[in-house]
Amino acid sequence: MRTYVINLDRAAERLAHMRRQFDQLGISFVRIAAVDGTSLSDRELLSFRTLAENGERPYQWMPSEIGIFLSHKLAWSTIASGDDQYAAVFEDDVHVSDEIATLLKDSSWIHNSADIVRFETTLQGMKLARKPISQAGQMKVFRVYSGAWGAAGYVIKREVASWLASSPPRTFGPVDWFLFHPESVVAPALSVFQLDPAPCVQDQYHPDVDSRRNLGSHVLTPTGIAQALKTGSRRLLSPMVRKATGRRGIPYA
Repeated sequence: MRTYVINLDRAAERLAHMRRQFDQLGISFVRIAAVDGTSLSDRELLSFRTLAENGERPYQWMPSEIGIFLSHKLAWSTIASGDDQYAAVFEDDVHVSDEIATLLKDSSWIHNSADIVRFETTLQGMKLARKPISQAGQMKVFRVYSGAWGAAGYVIKREVASWLASSPPRTFGPVDWFLFHPESVVAPALSVFQLDPAPCVQDQYHPDVDSRRNLGSHVLTPTGIAQALKTGSRRLLSPMVRKATGRRGIPYA
């Protein structure tokens, strides 16, 4: 299973951060040169926003969100043209646990019904199947039955990557919304699974503050519908709400 890391040309520190981690685990990866949304011209931004316009779901795209979406889309196209049945995609600001090495070296743990398996946690509440579908090392694999935030670490099936890469522009949304939110056109058609505990976490969500590297975020605070949805998802961490909805947070391994 090939591993891809999405990285901006100007983010050398982040690339070094990823290389240190994967070198220690004996994992090689292919760098995807990320699209820098902040470097796109006004004409390019307008062209994307016009193509992605959806009257039923208006959204004000930030340049950084456009760049991130196009970067993942480039990764999907690359995977679709390859030979591996599954591939792993990471953004360059994640921490990975030692357990992830075994998962990346052998894809036999992936259930044949899985389109995407999430490696990461954002510590939000998620609704998962009551019983795991399989075991992956020390981690259990659960079917996801709710929305999920974050697209910084996941495994994707080649055929699904091809389908996503060719999706009509009017279906586009911020990449985690596009992949995992129930109001997305494509998300309900995907069979998504989650590893528990999660072997991957973005720097800003690392539960050990001392382990954070202050890599920052290339995305500004979301506005409008995205902010409302993400604020709502954070509220799911309330113990009372978690119990009532059957949602729970996923710990970092």
